[in-house]
Amino acid sequence: MTDGQPSDPARRDAYAINAATVDAILAAVEVGARDRLISLLDPLHEADIADLLEQIDNASRGKLIRLWGDDIYPFVFSELEEGVRDQILPLLTESQLARVVKELD
Repeated sequence: MTDGQPSDPARRDAYAINAATVDAILAAVEVGARDRLISLLDPLHEADIADLLEQIDNASRGKLIRLWGDDIYPFVFSELEEGVRDQILPLLTESQLARVVKELD
């Protein structure tokens, strides 16, 4: 491991998000498939999820956050650009916000 990435190629791939994964995530969000969304997000690194949230439109971002629910990964917020983080924070439920604050504290 010389570049900050895992040396195992299979694990290294888990730290990258590709177009097919983005499409699958957005499709799951669109139809409200929460279990599918969580299974797609689970193997991703927080930085990749942050990149996804930064790239999708506001409506999709809001739907994703609502559907993700209390399974939201708090450390995604430390990876987000400040402007996007400021847009997402008001979308969080009280329990989501409490989890994020507790974990990041």
